[in-house]
Amino acid sequence: MASLTRTQARAVDHALGLIGAARRCAAHGRVAEALPLAENATRIYRRLARADPESYLPDLAHALISVGTLRSYTDWESAVAPAQEADRIYRNLIGARAYRNQTGARVGVMPGLAGSLSNLLTFLWETAAASRSEPLSSKSLSTR
Repeated sequence: MASLTRTQARAVDHALGLIGAARRCAAHGRVAEALPLAENATRIYRRLARADPESYLPDLAHALISVGTLRSYTDWESAVAPAQEADRIYRNLIGARAYRNQTGARVGVMPGLAGSLSNLLTFLWETAAASRSEPLSSKSLSTR
């Protein structure tokens, strides 16, 4: 992982702060306030991931899971797309078997994939897409 520029470091700090604020808002039932914060963090991580995918794709996937979860409180259907994107990111990272987060620590991919699949299955189930969620369930059991 390349060392962070000042601009990148500020962006990471800002995104982490936004995700933290979103979690606090959601914990107090203020989902309408939390969602834009998580979406903004996702935009920041998306920009960072374009510049340094190895370092920031895991963080982007995590932020997408937050967005999907927050959207699920009011609209199950809109929660599916971010969950699917997070799932794709984690599946692509599996090829590397491990990745580094923004602090440079090596972190396993499987817990992230398991979480994204769990969310995706729930969102699909709740949007009455049970026929699409059944194959995903068997995939989650057969990951390496």
